[in-house]
Amino acid sequence: MLLLLLQGYYLGGIYMQEACCHGQYKLNWLTPQCVLALRLIGLSFDLYDGTKKPHLLTPDQKLSALTNTPPSLTETLAYSFFPGGYLIGPQFPLLRLRKLIRQPKDDIYVNERYMEAGKQCLIGSAILIATQVLTVRYNPLYYSSYQFMEFYFPEKVFFVMIAGHLTIIKYLAIWTINDGACIISGLGFYKCEGKVAWDAVRNANLLKFAKITRFQHLIVSYNINTNAWLLKYVHKRLKFLNVRILSHFCSMMFLAIWHGFHTGYFTAFGFQLVVMNAEKEFVMAASKSPFIKDLVGKFPRLPDLVGFVYLHLLLGYCVIDFSLLHWNIYRHVYNSVYWYGHIFFVSMFLLSKAYCFFTVPVPCRVEKRYGQEDAKIK
Repeated sequence: MLLLLLQGYYLGGIYMQEACCHGQYKLNWLTPQCVLALRLIGLSFDLYDGTKKPHLLTPDQKLSALTNTPPSLTETLAYSFFPGGYLIGPQFPLLRLRKLIRQPKDDIYVNERYMEAGKQCLIGSAILIATQVLTVRYNPLYYSSYQFMEFYFPEKVFFVMIAGHLTIIKYLAIWTINDGACIISGLGFYKCEGKVAWDAVRNANLLKFAKITRFQHLIVSYNINTNAWLLKYVHKRLKFLNVRILSHFCSMMFLAIWHGFHTGYFTAFGFQLVVMNAEKEFVMAASKSPFIKDLVGKFPRLPDLVGFVYLHLLLGYCVIDFSLLHWNIYRHVYNSVYWYGHIFFVSMFLLSKAYCFFTVPVPCRVEKRYGQEDAKIK
């Protein structure tokens, strides 16, 4: 009931905005409320986990469960409206904020903290300025223009690729700037094997994003904390369904309704499910192909190169509906580019399934962890 109330008041605000603004997307009070709704849902789960017996909790639930001391009203307000996480994230449990308040104040790291925060602010600001300049020319709103419709197909693909990247990089830049605020406050501080680090709540990793070769790798480079939140509080709690693809589907639909009522959210996150599963099936099939094994043996860097081109060529297509939101707008864009992204990923899924079914006698396996040799097919 509490979860319905937390999400319901936010969706009520979206409904009233739609009635007042005639479907136009605007940044207003709903943007931070979107973040706040997710934070309070997580807090509700942590309080619920605190009422369970320890042996019933998973290891990640034990890290955030509020077992003995539920938050007071003052602490709940401080957690909800913490300046470094209220407007655009990141998501973090209440226990991390408590750790920040109770940890000893050490002047040794003061200078390093401000230098690291300044660096994040400068990098994020520079990238944000660059994206704003380029967005004047490569703007998703241009998709529905007569000039875009007159482009040749390769020109449309190129435009979609650049405009989509600018949409995603804009978010990366904003989160990078905000990471500086979290560092200054001390929220991003932690020690690992005696070494000081400041990325405890980092929501964007620009370096990893620049090197990713699969859509799966976006999880550890783009909106990192929200992805981790979804895995912990939604996906893993649907384990009782006993069907992973159904848990994944429900998680994507939760993200869609969390964003709002626009059809673009539902089609975007639904298509994300198709992309992830098609990519997974292809990697499974390719890992068992003798031809690809021989090719990779001769050219070890080939998977990274092909993966880099594949991802960045199709990434922009995957955010067309997320950028335009309204079906009667973005369906014309899909028609003008012949639905090439949908055709590509559905074909990838079907062909990979067929290859494994007809030629591979044993189940294909693929590494799930990013950062190992999963970008290379052995």
